[in-house]
Amino acid sequence: MNAAGGATQAMMGCLTIRQRASDRAQGTVWFALVVMVLVLMVGVLADGGLLFATYRRAALLADSAASAGAGVLDPATLRANPSGPPRLDPARATAVAAAYVTRHQADAIPDVHATPDRIVVRVTLSVPVIIVHAFGQDVRQVAAESDAHPESGLAAPGP
Repeated sequence: MNAAGGATQAMMGCLTIRQRASDRAQGTVWFALVVMVLVLMVGVLADGGLLFATYRRAALLADSAASAGAGVLDPATLRANPSGPPRLDPARATAVAAAYVTRHQADAIPDVHATPDRIVVRVTLSVPVIIVHAFGQDVRQVAAESDAHPESGLAAPGP
């Protein structure tokens, strides 16, 4: 073997060692990026699950409060026309629905509007978040709304 051939092989060996080190460094960077993306995805899923669960809690609370408020009928209207359509006592229905919300979820914010024919309850809950917190929002507001109509008497029996 001549001197030029030995030098060429030595240079090839040196290049191979550098190439392997470079490949290892690229693998480390890719691994770090994949781990960061996976952690971000888990955090977003956790925030989404927490927001969804809080929305369901607010919706159930609004439904129940609207039903409770719809049960407060105006006794004067019922006495004056027992066969007529039932009418709500708006002031009492609003108070009952708001009290229901605050009794079952102390930190909830109820917004209740009642007319003689209908009651609408909107419940707002605060949710601490994990990932969105890093972007400057540590608490999100989740709201749900429900309405109900007054009914009186017994339901007609089915077939």
